[in-house]
Amino acid sequence: MKRNEELLSEALDHLDAGRLVEAESICRRILKQAPRDGNAARVLCNVLILRGRGKEALAMARKAGANADHHPAFYWSLGRLMRQIGTPSETVELFRKAVELEPREPEGWIALTEALIWAGDFEAARREAARGLSFIPSGAPELHLNYATALISLGRAEEALRVLRAASDASPGHIQLAALLASALNVVADAMPEEVFAAHRRVGEAIEKAHGPVPQRPPLRRPMNDPVRVGLLSPDLRTHSVSYFVEPLLRHIDRALCEIVCFSTSVHEDATSERLAAMASGWRNLALHSDDHAAEVIRAESIDVLIDLAGLTAGNRPGILHRRPAPVMATWLGYPNTTGMRFIDVRMVDSLTDPPGAERFCVERLVRLDPCFMCYAPPQDAPAPAPAPPVVRNGFITFGSFNAHRKTNDATLALWARLLHAVPRSRLLMKNASLGAPNVRADVLYRLERLGIAADRVELLGPSPTVREHLASYGRMDIALDTFPYHGATTTCEALWMGVPVVTLVGRTHASRVGLSLLSAAGFGQWAAADEDSFARIASELAKDRGRLSELRSRLRASIAESPLCDGTGFARRFAAMIRVTAMAGEATVAHGSSE
Repeated sequence: MKRNEELLSEALDHLDAGRLVEAESICRRILKQAPRDGNAARVLCNVLILRGRGKEALAMARKAGANADHHPAFYWSLGRLMRQIGTPSETVELFRKAVELEPREPEGWIALTEALIWAGDFEAARREAARGLSFIPSGAPELHLNYATALISLGRAEEALRVLRAASDASPGHIQLAALLASALNVVADAMPEEVFAAHRRVGEAIEKAHGPVPQRPPLRRPMNDPVRVGLLSPDLRTHSVSYFVEPLLRHIDRALCEIVCFSTSVHEDATSERLAAMASGWRNLALHSDDHAAEVIRAESIDVLIDLAGLTAGNRPGILHRRPAPVMATWLGYPNTTGMRFIDVRMVDSLTDPPGAERFCVERLVRLDPCFMCYAPPQDAPAPAPAPPVVRNGFITFGSFNAHRKTNDATLALWARLLHAVPRSRLLMKNASLGAPNVRADVLYRLERLGIAADRVELLGPSPTVREHLASYGRMDIALDTFPYHGATTTCEALWMGVPVVTLVGRTHASRVGLSLLSAAGFGQWAAADEDSFARIASELAKDRGRLSELRSRLRASIAESPLCDGTGFARRFAAMIRVTAMAGEATVAHGSSE
């Protein structure tokens, strides 16, 4: 009779060869003989994931963890599986055990800090990354990457840039380091456009070098009087900010003109994913597919225009895009800058985010979807706005921001502090996921105190359990303040929907002009300031006019609902017309013999 070790080796051979049924059978045979064999449970967990049986896989992962062999490789491997199916806390615990057993192995620290970032515990991720680097003098590019990611998420982009520049110099051509460096520059107030563009081009060059020559552009697959087949490629087709702007397009698109197939690259699909899938002409999950296989799946759907929604954000799949699985390649919505990738043909913007002249800082051809390149679908269960602004009961103005913490840089805090000094007795309310951690709250209070703002004028809130509760929290602020230079998008729309005016400072880049586009589409472009003095003046004047704040609280939602910002039908019509023109332009490019 074969020993369990030999049987497990056979199961692994079957797994490597893709013979999942045989691998599962052998693992179950081992576990019947030895129910506490953690390695067999771990391998079976992997098999079940690949067979799409997530609930069974999670139960088996927990069984494996309860019967671990206390070897770092075991915990690391099981943690990788748990990352796909389990909770953040379970995943973090497995990787912690791996680094405790072998602190000089970079992979354990990389995996641990990735899991902490996934869990939203950015301060712990920063701390553990620094600790890991102390054990590994030579460092590891991915650990530096996670260190910088944590710093950016904590609102310390300037510090992250120092880490990224040093790591990029040590590892030239590292795609993820180059991409995060380019992304971080979107958050830094004094970054020059030329520097930001050059950083994005380096990302594209690194991708092109890693993946080789770009394939020839394929021809369109259908007569131009047929519906154009559009693919949306994204890791965020789930409960995520991106979904609020994808939903109105899927809901209102005329399928006689345009058919939309969604390609999700996330293993974490949810009720929002199901709702979006029901509206789409097709839905394919590519999360576990290789770049080659994913590109073949897209080609099999006869897509005419493939639109990437991720840009350089987490979960992007540039390898799929590089394989050019559609005649026209585009980017839209999820990233506020050029991708730097020359094989992306089109970037969808509008005339306010990217006025004439913006082309010089973009490798893609700009297509302007006016009046606004986005359309907002408010959550269906959003609560009603508060009956009155809080100044009525408090007697003082509360300024607020619910933007992601990574956007709250020193320049933004200084701008807000100036306003707090200008409006006597005013308070600041901040709310985001990072502020759930006590040490992050302490850091913000320290930074504001250095700007002369006492802690008793600041309230810091962490995440809410539900979207409905999150939206209700807007009832605690009178006026919303945008971040600079990386504006909010979802948070601006949320504030307006909840009856709260938003003041934004307009800059020179797409990221610092999104607020102008959204407010103009909503009919309140007068709240977009051209400079810091105007920002302070607009916010101060709103703060003085309590009657106006009360009127806005009761009437703003109805006004927004009738504006282009929430006009899904009009947006879908303009989108379909733009897509047809874009597809025809791509066909003309092929006819002239260009592969770019």
